[in-house]
Amino acid sequence: MKRILSLLTAAALGCALTACSGPASSAPVSSVTPSSDSAVASASQPEQSAPASSASAPDSAASAPAQPAELSSDLASLQFRCNGRVYTLLETTVNDLGLTYSNAGAEELTAPVEPWQLEYPSYYSEANAENGSVAGVCINETLNASDAPLPMGDCVVTSLVVDLTGGIDFALPGGITCGSTPEQVEEAYGPAIRNEPTADGSGSFMQYYLMDNGNADSLVVVDLEFDENGLSSVNYYQNIQLDYWNPFTMESWQLSVVQ
Repeated sequence: MKRILSLLTAAALGCALTACSGPASSAPVSSVTPSSDSAVASASQPEQSAPASSASAPDSAASAPAQPAELSSDLASLQFRCNGRVYTLLETTVNDLGLTYSNAGAEELTAPVEPWQLEYPSYYSEANAENGSVAGVCINETLNASDAPLPMGDCVVTSLVVDLTGGIDFALPGGITCGSTPEQVEEAYGPAIRNEPTADGSGSFMQYYLMDNGNADSLVVVDLEFDENGLSSVNYYQNIQLDYWNPFTMESWQLSVVQ
């Protein structure tokens, strides 16, 4: 009986040793030595990595330069470009321009203006590297075109004068800017109402009138002065008559002009 038990024990040990040694010898072969087919598939894998290329597209789009603001070619649009941005007379507020003014402090810009009141502040802009302000713009007239008091800074600009000789980025519709000639102006806007030499004979002067809805009481006037180098100064203003603009005396079609 002991002999039989001994034989059975020996047989069991032999089977256990065989089971342990089999997989241990085959595992390294399959993990270390890949087949030629799998090597080819692995080499071609980068050609199918579409997600990697699409993930980089947003980065290139984000780094693309911003498109320049588009300026109308129609002088009656009342648009102008200043510092790379396009604004509209009678819609743009003093604060919208983002300029620093040499003679306007925070207290004045926050002082209330009564409804439908014209102000004549004569704010002269000055260069300020911190906020990108440039010198050469003078706001001559503003209007609170609302039915409640507003801070001066929130009133719309109705008149501005721009000195182009200091290198300011400023343009009128049609791209008329510093150095433009009278011929270029007439090509863009047509014949001027006035076209004559300046009083001192050093240059020339052109003037355009723009009607607002055909109402003679509300004219937009554009004065252009030229020197030997071309256009040097722009005076762009709305000749507002308060009897016309006052909402309490307006007809319905007139009120729609300012709404």
